[in-house]
Amino acid sequence: MQKNHKLTAIAVITISVLLLVAYTSFYLKIDTEQVYIKYSTEQANKDAEMAIKQENIFLYSTGTIACSPEVESKYVKLAISLPSKPLACGCVIEDYILRRAQERYAKTFNRRIIKHVKSQISKASY
Repeated sequence: MQKNHKLTAIAVITISVLLLVAYTSFYLKIDTEQVYIKYSTEQANKDAEMAIKQENIFLYSTGTIACSPEVESKYVKLAISLPSKPLACGCVIEDYILRRAQERYAKTFNRRIIKHVKSQISKASY
């Protein structure tokens, strides 16, 4: 009788683990697809163009302990002069996929904004 209880307990635990894995895999698949759509580089370019059209110029900050806009080193002074909004900030972000997608999004968005601001400065200096 004792042996049957052990087998039943093992079967219940095994089924529970399999259901948990199946549920988690399904949930992560949906979540990952939504993250890639919302924080894609294509979306970043669209959002940057919209910000430029609306004259709402800012950069996205990313990082762990100290968040700052990620730009090429030659544009750091320019980046400091622009307002910024946090996107992937904080040292305790457990969703690695989300953080990486947000970092790529921010980098693409910032690159487009810097390009625009740089062109406006060039036009103004003539």
